[in-house]
Amino acid sequence: MRYFVGAVTCRWKFRFCGWLITVLFLMLLMLAACTEVAVEVIDNRANYSTGRETIGVVDANGTRALTIQGFASAAVYDLLDVTHHVTIIGSNGSVLRDLNYRAAQLQSNGSHIDYIAGDGVIFNNIAGVMADGPEISITQVYDYARYFLGNNERVMIILMDGWGWEMFQYFEHLQPFLSGKNPQPALAAYPPITPVSLATIITGQLPNVHGINSRNDRMINDGVTDIFALASDLGRNVVYIQGHTNPISTSVMPIFSLAVEGSYATDDVVFENARRNLDADFLFIHFHGIDDNAHAYGPYAIEVGEKMAQLDGYINYLVDNWGVGYVIIAADHGLHPVYDNPGRLGDHFKVSHEDMIVPFVQFRVG
Repeated sequence: MRYFVGAVTCRWKFRFCGWLITVLFLMLLMLAACTEVAVEVIDNRANYSTGRETIGVVDANGTRALTIQGFASAAVYDLLDVTHHVTIIGSNGSVLRDLNYRAAQLQSNGSHIDYIAGDGVIFNNIAGVMADGPEISITQVYDYARYFLGNNERVMIILMDGWGWEMFQYFEHLQPFLSGKNPQPALAAYPPITPVSLATIITGQLPNVHGINSRNDRMINDGVTDIFALASDLGRNVVYIQGHTNPISTSVMPIFSLAVEGSYATDDVVFENARRNLDADFLFIHFHGIDDNAHAYGPYAIEVGEKMAQLDGYINYLVDNWGVGYVIIAADHGLHPVYDNPGRLGDHFKVSHEDMIVPFVQFRVG
């Protein structure tokens, strides 16, 4: 009887062990499913919106949307083709460059994705990561202007709305003047829309500091000074030339340039207003036509190339007649193609190479 009970007990032990192993195996499968990292490759025929558990991932292989499900993590080095550094872009517009990316992780906390740097520093709620992002940023427009103005130099800033780096390269042959000035790629602000990047350009601060984070924001945060106020405080003759409206509130009132239907487009009037004010000590000019055409026809349409050619000629004239001083030329964002909206064939709102990399030029005249 003792042997029988022992045999039954042993049999139940084996059954229990087998059941336990099966349960553990199923739990491991469930854990693996929960920690799976789904990477969707995005080509230029698709759009995605960054936010929550989806971020933009940009490297030499293109732009992808990365979704991390549950409370899982993924090694940055396994996801990006990186040579030198990773640029991390926060949802609030902040920017961090990480040289120790080999040990970095992307971590989902269930509502958004964080970047955990190799040294353990956590960058919360990111919008995207970019492999080997540009060393130059559009914040440097302000830095250069402040330096030149402080050295009693005249300064002309030209903002080319929608002049993306890839668009510039595509139509470089139609822009002989600007191509000859050695443009460099620069990082725009996030989100890559006009009010946000304009505020970044004129303050030298990122959106998490200047406070413009959407098209609905118009007031720069208290304590943040724009370049117009700086130039005015230095006693300079300041002229700010806009299109038909001012995207954000600035310390000086712009000269508005209203199109004349059937005769003059907005950029024609912007150019004429700029031409009349070439005696200013500080001249800021905002051209809009590239962005308008890229939205309507797509960023690589011939209408965009024609507008770039026109503005190349306008800028050549303005520079030739500027006299002595410094010229800084940059853009607020680029555009990516859209194929599912016949009324809007180009757009800009996400972390992508097309939207967030723009040309940057600065040189001395005279």
